[in-house]
Amino acid sequence: MHKYILTRQLKLRKINLEDLKLIVDWGNSKVANGEYLSLEMYNLATCEAKFKNAYFWNDKAKTFLIELKANSQVIGSINYWTKVEEQNVARMAIKIALPEYRQKGLGLEVQVGLINELFIKHNYDFVEMLTDINNIPQQKCLKKMNFTNLSLQEYDDQGVRRQGYVFRVDMQKFKRSLAYTYYYGVDI
Repeated sequence: MHKYILTRQLKLRKINLEDLKLIVDWGNSKVANGEYLSLEMYNLATCEAKFKNAYFWNDKAKTFLIELKANSQVIGSINYWTKVEEQNVARMAIKIALPEYRQKGLGLEVQVGLINELFIKHNYDFVEMLTDINNIPQQKCLKKMNFTNLSLQEYDDQGVRRQGYVFRVDMQKFKRSLAYTYYYGVDI
């Protein structure tokens, strides 16, 4: 996969060493994490060790920063990893860390861009997301991309016990979604 992905308004780019302070700041900020994500409680030394050990960028997982093309402002992050128990499934997570950019369609745009890349360049059979049971905006977003709600699941989020829905989509359903058609202009 390339070190960056371009969408209409956004650039998804690989995390650099200079970005780690921002990752730490966001990981420890209630504002950046919003009400549906738990604090990651990173410190710079831990983040640097993860960076050096290819935690953020390896064959099975990649983390991108989400940057506005217009002014290069970093507004969040999106990552994916291959599920250990199902090598044909990628699971994603997104964080729009700056509240003023939430619920403006940018989360949908970045997800459409990454999902398309995962299906086309990596040949995953399915993409999944786990979203907090109360995260209605993300659930609406997933439905716009033709994700199906598979199950309700309890999960551990940084030591906080949560309930959430597991959503899944395959390439054909995704490419028939209005979100895909809007960004790519074709239905395959």
